[in-house]
Amino acid sequence: QPAVAMAVRYSGRAGDEGPGAPPRGWVVAEIQAASLLGSFQRVALAPDARMVVQRSDGVILAGSLQQSARLPAAPEVDDRPDADAVQDLPDGTLRIVQVRHLPTLGLRLVMTRDVREGLRNWRELAQGAAIALVLVYGVLAALLSRMLRAERARRQTHQALQTVRDRAALAFAAAKEGNWDWEPAGGEFYFSPRMKELLGLARDADLAGATLEQVSQTLHPDDATALREALRLHGQLDAEPPVGDGPEGAPTLPASDVLDLVVRVRHPDGQWHAVRLRGTASHDPRGQTLRVAGVALDVTEEQERAAHTRQLEVKLGRARKLESLGTLVGGVAHDFNNILAAVLGYGEMARAAALRGSAQSRHLDQVLQAALRGKAVVERLLGFSRGGARPHSVFAVQPVVEQVLGLLAATMEARIQVERVFQPDTSGAPLQVRGDATGLFEAVMNLCTNALQAMHSRAGTLTVGLARRELAAEHWTSHGRLPPGPYVRLWVADTGPGMAAEVLERLFEPFFTTRGRAGTGLGLTVVHGVVEDFGGGVDVVSAPGEGSCFTLYLPLAADQVCGAGPALLRRAGDEAASAHEAPLPMGRGEVVLVVDDEPALVALAEELLAELGYEPVGHTDPQRALEALQADPQRFDLLLTDEVMPGLTGTQLAQQARALRADLPILLLSGWGGPQLAQRAAAVGIRRVLSKPIVRADLAAALALLLPAEASQ
Repeated sequence: QPAVAMAVRYSGRAGDEGPGAPPRGWVVAEIQAASLLGSFQRVALAPDARMVVQRSDGVILAGSLQQSARLPAAPEVDDRPDADAVQDLPDGTLRIVQVRHLPTLGLRLVMTRDVREGLRNWRELAQGAAIALVLVYGVLAALLSRMLRAERARRQTHQALQTVRDRAALAFAAAKEGNWDWEPAGGEFYFSPRMKELLGLARDADLAGATLEQVSQTLHPDDATALREALRLHGQLDAEPPVGDGPEGAPTLPASDVLDLVVRVRHPDGQWHAVRLRGTASHDPRGQTLRVAGVALDVTEEQERAAHTRQLEVKLGRARKLESLGTLVGGVAHDFNNILAAVLGYGEMARAAALRGSAQSRHLDQVLQAALRGKAVVERLLGFSRGGARPHSVFAVQPVVEQVLGLLAATMEARIQVERVFQPDTSGAPLQVRGDATGLFEAVMNLCTNALQAMHSRAGTLTVGLARRELAAEHWTSHGRLPPGPYVRLWVADTGPGMAAEVLERLFEPFFTTRGRAGTGLGLTVVHGVVEDFGGGVDVVSAPGEGSCFTLYLPLAADQVCGAGPALLRRAGDEAASAHEAPLPMGRGEVVLVVDDEPALVALAEELLAELGYEPVGHTDPQRALEALQADPQRFDLLLTDEVMPGLTGTQLAQQARALRADLPILLLSGWGGPQLAQRAAAVGIRRVLSKPIVRADLAAALALLLPAEASQ
């Protein structure tokens, strides 16, 4: 029967040589061909599988790789170790190739499969997996899209909420407000960092679970009680009795759901701050309070400004009152001066005509003395109203103060100590002001005299100080307003009994005094008028039992040319007094134009001028006098005019007269010229101003001074 034979050479093992060694030769196997029929189909993996058995020399022993068995071509497959598992075969098919070598038998087994058929199941699985994956990815994409939309909406909501929070925080920061929240049910408080600062605590202080008593530790006891009562009205909190006593001014309690009260909080630096709490309560449908929330603001500066504004209003009213009093006093002084002028003028002429040593002469002396005393009173009133004619010059302040203290030293009691606080200017230059040195001397003398009289029944200290003060902004004193600039600060302080508030309000009123008949009530009136004439202000600080301090603010003079001091002026006055008994300087027939709206004073001036050797020409209407000047400007040698006249003032008449004749000498008389009379007179070229009532010696000296000086020009 047909059979298949296979032979394998057997060479034995190494070392199996010599006698007794196993024989060498061939091992032959014979297999019936019938037993091999259908074996390839039985071992085939799939219908598309092909298998070939080759000898080592390439001869095909069995099988075929082609679709047709009639093609005996030897398969050309790459059996190298690095060959691809999928190869293109010569018949043009793409197949999966697997090669196994049997070295012992000298055979090679080649197995191939069609790629499409071999990967069909994998492709179906891959397609199913792809479909499933697509479905999964679709579901995931839908879920992810939904999540992204939800996240985007959450972010937008969070961003909008954060924007609102930032705006609220910025608004709270800009307003410097803190916010707070209280739930009555649990008694829990919430405080923002700024709110903790307003309560005098650290921004990071832990107030979680804090009770109202713990929160109220920095509050004033009265305000803590008021706050607790306010919260009780809003949140049904049990009331507690007040804790401690405090000053007046406890906050008022709310009467509705709106809470609004101001509490006093002590900060770590020991200062009390006023904090305003504002809030409102929210309720459930049953009317129970759910929470009370609100804001807080530090209103310390606001309350201080309100108090300062009230003080300024009081000071402004006081200044306006003094100004109106000054205007009233000036008008009264002007009318009284006209009366005194007639009394004094005609009295002097009657005294000159009376026999020396007669009763008439003695009576006229008493009349003249009374008239001079009235003149002194009027001068003090004019000093208060700033209407007097005062010579202005630049002088150092310290010598004036030292001269006052030197005069007071002789009459000062031993138990009174004097303390001098003189602070020189940083530049080393003396502190100088522009004004009337005699007026300042009188003002300082009045202040020191009042201070000594306040301490007459006790030992004390009189302090007189002098320093420079720069005001960078507008400054309100107790009795006036000061613009910015450099000032000389002069203060007089005593350790006396002090003054009450109602006394301070009337301190500078004319004839107001607290010493009964012992005082005239004009000393401080003169002080106020002198300081106003300098363009300064007065500040008074006093309280019962704490003494008094009067501070004068005088504008610092820019120029450094010193004028006459009080000693020089007083010496000049003594010389004038001694010259009163000497013969008066007489005129030489010069024509003097006299202008005054009072006919009696015009007549008096004409008689005085005629006695002094002048030719007077009187007018009661300043317009008629101006017309006379226009008609013949060279006729008159001097113009003697009053200041306050209807239609045309003396300074206005002088200005128009100088326009007609520039070298015309002008002597201005004034019973009350209003504020800044000396400046107005100097502006129109008037060199000499005399105060009414006029003494004959003063008039003669002024005429003699003006006429030769002008004639020499």
